[in-house]
Amino acid sequence: MNNSTTEFNFLLEVCKISISPNKNDAPLNIYPPKNINWETVLKLANSHRVRPLLFLGLRKCENQNIFPTTIMERLKALSFQITTRNLIQTKELVRLFQLFKKHNINVIPYKGVILAKEAYQNLGAREFSDLDLLIDKKDFKKVKQILLEEQYQWMSIIRNNTKYCICRCAATAYTIQLN
Repeated sequence: MNNSTTEFNFLLEVCKISISPNKNDAPLNIYPPKNINWETVLKLANSHRVRPLLFLGLRKCENQNIFPTTIMERLKALSFQITTRNLIQTKELVRLFQLFKKHNINVIPYKGVILAKEAYQNLGAREFSDLDLLIDKKDFKKVKQILLEEQYQWMSIIRNNTKYCICRCAATAYTIQLN
């Protein structure tokens, strides 16, 4: 077993702990393999976008004092940043949802905020960087105009023969993908 496989398996176990309810309130413990490369664990968590789950899983462990303090501090800071960003994104989603409702436009948010809330019951447990909205084709021009008025920049891309519209707000870091 090579090192990255060892680190990946450890990351997987910690993520399982983070999302598993502890039904009998028994203490949870997980022991990292000897000579684990924590930088590799962090890189894997970053590439799979599960850094908050890594932190939440390690924090659930009764024996968390065996994990390197520097790693726990870095994960704590990252989790705080991710949660803050997610809350800002959620606020923007609610604002846009209300705006579209005011114009009698039905939108369905998916992934991102919705997945974090439904799958993890925790907005900070999932990394996301955009807002994904489903809209009816008949509302497309109206949505585009509203978003342009809200300082979003418009861009269309085609991926796998499907046209996606991506809007980026120039004043903030919001990105919206319309499908």
